[in-house]
Amino acid sequence: MTSVGKTRKNSGRSQIGGGKDMITLFSTVLAQTGSIAVPTDQFNTDLTLGGLVSWAMTAILVVAAIAFFFMLILGGIRWILSGGDKANTESARNQVTAAIIGLIVVFGAYVVINFVSTVFGINVFDNLDAAFTPVT
Repeated sequence: MTSVGKTRKNSGRSQIGGGKDMITLFSTVLAQTGSIAVPTDQFNTDLTLGGLVSWAMTAILVVAAIAFFFMLILGGIRWILSGGDKANTESARNQVTAAIIGLIVVFGAYVVINFVSTVFGINVFDNLDAAFTPVT
């Protein structure tokens, strides 16, 4: 008879507290069969000028939208923390106004780019798929 916390021998395997061997339990759960294939050439490296320009325009629009969004949040926090000071309130309001105008300009640029690509049949944002598709 064993009590909890004591070790006893059972068929050459030590058990703690009369329970199952934890190492055996976890090794069965975490066991892996087969092998892992590591791809050598995962992405298509045939970059074109159109794909590069498309990627750059998308990246610029995303970075600008994120920057103006954070300007808007920071301006709102400054407005709240201005404490009624006329100069600080005016400065924070100007920052919020500039951030909203910046977001409108960024989304306007996105709309203009999509309109031009539709009118002229140029796939500006669709070239990203060709540049970064996995090789099969």
